[in-house]
Amino acid sequence: MKFTKPALSIADQIALIERRGMAVPDRARAEHYLRHISYYRLRAYWLPFETAAEADGDHAFRNGASFDDAVALYVFDRQLRLHVMDAVERIEVSLRGAWAHHLATKYGPHGYIDGTLYGRQDHYAKALASLINEIVPRQRP
Repeated sequence: MKFTKPALSIADQIALIERRGMAVPDRARAEHYLRHISYYRLRAYWLPFETAAEADGDHAFRNGASFDDAVALYVFDRQLRLHVMDAVERIEVSLRGAWAHHLATKYGPHGYIDGTLYGRQDHYAKALASLINEIVPRQRP
């Protein structure tokens, strides 16, 4: 796929979204977000504020659309993602800890390396080989 749209400066990006009808109440803030997050990543967050294009496929924004509202959606999404990842990490650590404890108390401190305890020997062998490759330094020629 070949892109035909020219790269725009941050100032030109702001001018473009203003031309399409989005209010930019704080230019410095908009420049900051466009520079550090990017136009195309933020674009996903202003999609709810877009309206059907009238002509040549150019996007337009509904009345009252504001750059600050799009940034607020981005920040909400970011915070939600961080909360979800925090919860997933806690669950992962808990499950691994419970599994390690179960194996150690039932099969001894090295029970986890007994391949006969696992239903799929091929999966166990592959996982163990991967673990060994991570732990043992590779010999360089």
